[in-house]
Amino acid sequence: MSTIKLTATGGGGGTVSLKAPTATQSNGALELTLPTQDGSADTFLKTNGSGALSFAAAGGGKVLQYVNATYSTSVQVNGADWTDSGLSAAITPASGTKILVLVMMRVEMYTQNNDSDGRFGLRLVRDSTNIYGNITAGLGISLQHGNTGYYPNQNFSYLDTHGANGSTAVTYKIQGRPKTQSTGHVLNMQTGNNLSMMTLLELE
Repeated sequence: MSTIKLTATGGGGGTVSLKAPTATQSNGALELTLPTQDGSADTFLKTNGSGALSFAAAGGGKVLQYVNATYSTSVQVNGADWTDSGLSAAITPASGTKILVLVMMRVEMYTQNNDSDGRFGLRLVRDSTNIYGNITAGLGISLQHGNTGYYPNQNFSYLDTHGANGSTAVTYKIQGRPKTQSTGHVLNMQTGNNLSMMTLLELE
């Protein structure tokens, strides 16, 4: 018998059939064991690779919401303190999700007096906590000559496990400062009032 046919109940008529394939792999005896109970809504039937079937939640993830923010006012920093760039975005995520932060910053670093240490730092802050970046690692550029301006777009991403409880807004912002805090070391964020951008994606 290659087909099992079940007749619909309730007097509505019709049938439902399960049909075997024309051949199994290597003509083997394929045996599938059904679960002991039904799964919950929106689950699917999966196998353990040895014929045992069970219900599981669908995987793959999805984007639940997104927030996009821009800022285009120039902010200059020549001191030791981390300074807000003005670029920030807030999102209210559900508990147990993650936030993918995408950033494009327009910056200039300027040094004088033939000082080659023209490094700067950018960092990503969640509320009041630094979560990514520092002076020299990952988000800095080193200039090799004094009296040099550099106009790069700093692009980076960060996947954050935010820990929010599902009803609290979380704010992300970018801060920056020169590595060397002395006269002639100037970090300019949103150079020439050019646009910087941040996008937040809440992922399930």
